Amino acid sequence: MSYFTNFKKCLFIINKKFVNLAPYILLSIILACVDILGLGIVYPYVSIIVDPQSEISQKVMIFFDNYLPILSNYNIIIVLSCLVLLAFILKNSLNFILTAIIYRFAVKEISFLRPKLMSLYQNMDYLNYIKRKQVEYLRNINELTKSCLDSVEYYLRIITDFIIVTILFTYMLWFNPKVLLFFLAMILSVMFPLFFILKKRTVKYGNEYVSGLEQLYKNVSEAISGFKEIKVINREKFFLEKISDTANRLYKSSFLSHLNNIIIPPIIEVALILFVVSFVAIATVFKSTATEIIPVLSVFALVAIRTIPLCQRIVRNSNRINYYQKSVEIIYNDIYNLSGNEKSLKKLKNSFSFEKVEFKNIYFKYPAATNSVFDNLNFSMKKNECIGIIGESGSGKTTLIDLLLGLLKPQKGEIVINDKSSLNLDFDLSSLAAYLPQEPLLLESSIEENVTLQINKTLINRDEFKLSLKNSNIDDFVNSLPNREKTVIGDKGLRLSGGQAQRITLARIFYHAKDIIIMDEATSSLDRQTEDEIIENLNSYKGKKTIVVITHKKETLKYVDKVFQIKNKNLVKLDI
Repeated sequence: MSYFTNFKKCLFIINKKFVNLAPYILLSIILACVDILGLGIVYPYVSIIVDPQSEISQKVMIFFDNYLPILSNYNIIIVLSCLVLLAFILKNSLNFILTAIIYRFAVKEISFLRPKLMSLYQNMDYLNYIKRKQVEYLRNINELTKSCLDSVEYYLRIITDFIIVTILFTYMLWFNPKVLLFFLAMILSVMFPLFFILKKRTVKYGNEYVSGLEQLYKNVSEAISGFKEIKVINREKFFLEKISDTANRLYKSSFLSHLNNIIIPPIIEVALILFVVSFVAIATVFKSTATEIIPVLSVFALVAIRTIPLCQRIVRNSNRINYYQKSVEIIYNDIYNLSGNEKSLKKLKNSFSFEKVEFKNIYFKYPAATNSVFDNLNFSMKKNECIGIIGESGSGKTTLIDLLLGLLKPQKGEIVINDKSSLNLDFDLSSLAAYLPQEPLLLESSIEENVTLQINKTLINRDEFKLSLKNSNIDDFVNSLPNREKTVIGDKGLRLSGGQAQRITLARIFYHAKDIIIMDEATSSLDRQTEDEIIENLNSYKGKKTIVVITHKKETLKYVDKVFQIKNKNLVKLDI
């Protein structure tokens, strides 16, 4: 991938155009002009000190005699010294400001990019979402977004550094073109081969870094989620070895990439010393005097002191861009592909009311599967009905719910909501439904935040919150806690029992007042008493809400109006 193409992708990622970079370019031009001002003073300044009788020294003296006749030769040197000092203070101040605003720009964009990418993932087509690994999403949001913004920062630095170097070299071309061409020949003969040799290697190390990050996230996630099982069977070593192997691969790619960067300065420094030695040798051969050599060499030395670090930084940042090339490609593809298919989160009109849903001759098969899950499936459900769905493990219970919620689309057949095809509606039943799985979402936060999912506390309906705790039979437990609803429940509800965790999520369902409640094996891991209590809580909403209970246990279905069994890729109604 070319640098220009990669740069366009970086700008697309942060939703910026090249014109947005104008302030940074303008500031770099001003900085270069201040640099030239400082260099313009250095030549006559050194000439006066080395040889007050030289032509340039005499011109400076005449200038001051005309405009500041009161100054002596000694005072002229003091004034020039002050001007040189002032020019370099101004230059370094502007350089600090430029560096700071570039860094601020990059860091600020990360705070926009991460939520933007999360929003795109949240609005993905469900089938496409489950095709990818969870660790990919974690890696992309946590790590690769930073790599992309680092690339943006490096491009900005390259652009501003290149402008400064170009303007300084333009000045030197006017000052002494022969010496400049000799200087460039020395530096570029080293930089260009070095640049092209390192590029291919750095891209390779960057690809290894991206794949290594994904593997590391995967290994750590597996080790942490399986902590109890791993500890019981005493197999910690297995996961430590996997993580250690991945960490070593990341170390190797990072170290070799860093090695490519740190090798640049000493090589360019040797080229610079070679230039100085060669310049002095050639000047000596042509019998130039010290008064001729020293002022020119002083100016070029200052230019070199300024431009060589910039050239080194340009090459180093180019290497870093190569290293993050794969990261940019991944994030660019995600934003480009997902932005076009982004699903708008439309709010349902208050006038809409769910009445019934019908499945007509539904056929569904997962793309990678050999056999279909459903074939010619027919099913209907009316408002405020309470139905149960049973079936063997792997029979398609969860797939049925995903179709009902609109997360999956059938390849054949039609889903009809209120006598209208779902294809003609700008919403699906997920807008009206609350979903309670076997392993519900629990945040490492307060009970209040877990129930309301609301950051702005002023927007919480306190009456509804208290009622939801009461209806889920968790209010006594919450009130017994020292911090009550402000109590933090720990990672994945670590400080709660299984029954308490399910009651918290049940309270969430009641608080958000959805018309349809779906319980997907929600009580299967609970003891019989706790399960019965939760079913009793849910039964209080029978006739008020549409309730779907999915289970493999018939005992859970004692309050349902209808029971369907998934059998032979269809739904069969059972007698109750």
